[in-house]
Amino acid sequence: MIDAQELRRRWSDKTEAVFSPSDLSNYVEIPARNYERVFDFQSCKSIVFLKGVRTGAPEDVILMSQGSGHMVLPAGVQVLVTDGYAKCASESSAAASDTVTSDKPKPVAAPADDWKVVAQSDRY
Repeated sequence: MIDAQELRRRWSDKTEAVFSPSDLSNYVEIPARNYERVFDFQSCKSIVFLKGVRTGAPEDVILMSQGSGHMVLPAGVQVLVTDGYAKCASESSAAASDTVTSDKPKPVAAPADDWKVVAQSDRY
């Protein structure tokens, strides 16, 4: 089971990634997958790592961060990014077609019907 200590071990405060304007979003929801992926973040107001699929319970949150960084994201972890750049460097991420970006952040413990999708990515 992935815990905060394991995520901190995998996190680096530095990223070598080059971001484009299309990588900037007010809100990005990166769904959990059953494989590891490599992610880079830059100038993010909030990065929330959650266990699997969000239920709205406080126990869902594994770790919270902000700013810039690099991580090999373990399988079974969902990520919510607010106001910043985020992208996946992993080729296996092509299956992440349900990555959702929105102009309104979705609160971690809110019901699912309080926001609308403004863009959907074919590849994250």
